Amino acid sequence: MKITLRIGDVSLSEIIAHGSIGEVWRGTHSVYHYPIALKKLSNATKDVAWRRREFEYELALLKTLSHPGIVTVYDTETLDGTPVLAMEMAENSCADTPRLASWGAVRALLLQVLGALDYLHAKQIIHCDIKPANILRFSSPASAPAYKLIDFGIAQLTAATPRTAGACPREYRGSPEYSAPEQIRGETENIGPWTDLYALGCTIYAVATGRPPFGSDGFIPLTQAHLNTPAGPFCPDFEVPATLQSWLHQLMRKDPADRFASAQAATEALLNLPAPPPRSRSLSPEIGPRLK
Repeated sequence: MKITLRIGDVSLSEIIAHGSIGEVWRGTHSVYHYPIALKKLSNATKDVAWRRREFEYELALLKTLSHPGIVTVYDTETLDGTPVLAMEMAENSCADTPRLASWGAVRALLLQVLGALDYLHAKQIIHCDIKPANILRFSSPASAPAYKLIDFGIAQLTAATPRTAGACPREYRGSPEYSAPEQIRGETENIGPWTDLYALGCTIYAVATGRPPFGSDGFIPLTQAHLNTPAGPFCPDFEVPATLQSWLHQLMRKDPADRFASAQAATEALLNLPAPPPRSRSLSPEIGPRLK
């Protein structure tokens, strides 16, 4: 492994992801030799005051979290004047793997992410950027895949515990393929658990069909669709419960009051969905495009 950078006891070999304010490196602890993902501010943003505050906010927030559905943080510190975050390493996110090929796989992902969201929302934390790229996939030959949330850079605290970090100007922050109407409008006072549930519904379209519900063709068309166009049919290449589309569409109503009020309510409704009908024909799972 060619080492291109060393920070503290971590040898970094390559950049594996870019974000709006930082970059994630593949690393190895030089003493204990376990793999690490290290997130740091990019050179272009490390001297931008509000970007730095946003990153420091994410570091402080992650240190308070402990849940099987949220990435494990090993350490946070400042090295050479730059804040860094060392966390567990996953080979792929849901954006880097073939789309899901069965109802069982979709259900497992949903239950794990909903469990993580229920934990976050109980702490008054709204993630605000649920999407395939922010769901890490940990696989093991001996067990089913485990999914964990990452990237809390634009997470918001609810009005009951207002965010005090002053991280960013008031503007739209998020990923337009997956953002709820209230987030697109910048209505921070209306953001709540239902905002993350909307994004989760969009995410399931993407990971099960290979395409977000409104495509990915430009910021203006996307945001207008989220604001005004109902989600279309949910048509994966495998059998699903007959009422799953209705459940997904309730996640994605335009008015937050029409969505599930909580991740727990969404989970209870999901668990009550009937089993999918028997397969009427032989299908070989299609491998769909990788998601962005």
